[in-house]
Amino acid sequence: RDFTGARYKIQSTPSGSLPIDQDLFTTITRGMPGSAMPSFTRLTETERWTLVHYIKTFSDKFQTQTPRPSVVPGQEPPMTPETVAKGKVVYALLGCTSCHGVAGAGDGLSASTLKDASGFPILPNNFTRGVYKGGGTNADIYMRFTTGMAGTPMPSYEMVVNEAERWALVHYVKSLAGSKVAVQPSTGLITAKKI
Repeated sequence: RDFTGARYKIQSTPSGSLPIDQDLFTTITRGMPGSAMPSFTRLTETERWTLVHYIKTFSDKFQTQTPRPSVVPGQEPPMTPETVAKGKVVYALLGCTSCHGVAGAGDGLSASTLKDASGFPILPNNFTRGVYKGGGTNADIYMRFTTGMAGTPMPSYEMVVNEAERWALVHYVKSLAGSKVAVQPSTGLITAKKI
């Protein structure tokens, strides 16, 4: 991660805004499942907050810009076969299949061509694994669809589909993995695959 650009994938603020301090603290605490970013729960809460403040010194943007208020999701509707089916329609309409594939396995037609903001290859998420960067709760996934993931090809859908459609999309994506949700370990070895 290049901290000087102040582009953070996981944030509760609208797309294009800086993250709030709590967003950075949460990422440091949880880590990012599916990546090499571990959970830092082995550090004290004070140490993690110190890291938040230190990381912000790498970019002048934190001195010259104020983050916009966090997005507050409305009440999540119950997950039903109907909301899952509606989410599948939204998934297709938004073109999620081009990156994530028809079955959500990260094997869409454009998957091998994707690049991050620095020009490095980036793989789309394979939803069937139950691994969700930024957290695996329905509210966490809703935020990714609402705020996007800065520095990646994952856009914000806040202005594209309404809140009910974003919740339906959450329900469909969660259904692809069943009950699996990965948690990032705070200790142990990280095995990296050369691509």
